[in-house]
Amino acid sequence: MKQYIHRDMYLTVYDNGRFWVHPSVWKDVDYESNSIRPNFEVNIAGNPWIVLCKEGFFLDKIIECTQGLELGYNCEKQELYVTIRLEFVPGANVIVQRNTIKNYGKRNCKLTRFSSCFMEH
Repeated sequence: MKQYIHRDMYLTVYDNGRFWVHPSVWKDVDYESNSIRPNFEVNIAGNPWIVLCKEGFFLDKIIECTQGLELGYNCEKQELYVTIRLEFVPGANVIVQRNTIKNYGKRNCKLTRFSSCFMEH
């Protein structure tokens, strides 16, 4: 687990790749990483979602920069790569999340959902 600070906000990234943004007054709250919901969801051809788990995506890189963080997630089985950019907005307690997905495989992939959050079904 690693914490990053932007003004009065904390961004906690867990070893399993899940992260949450919270106010600094909660900086000492110790959530278990599995209680934090995945931060994105992918559906291929309408099939059940793929999230952060042993059979799905796993965190394989964290790049720190002055503007925020870049998190990289790989799904070897589907040959998909998700990049999440968390950009700190100067002068505001705001972190902008931008997600991209790349198909690095040789087969076509019909992406039917790519969400910035995990929706309970």
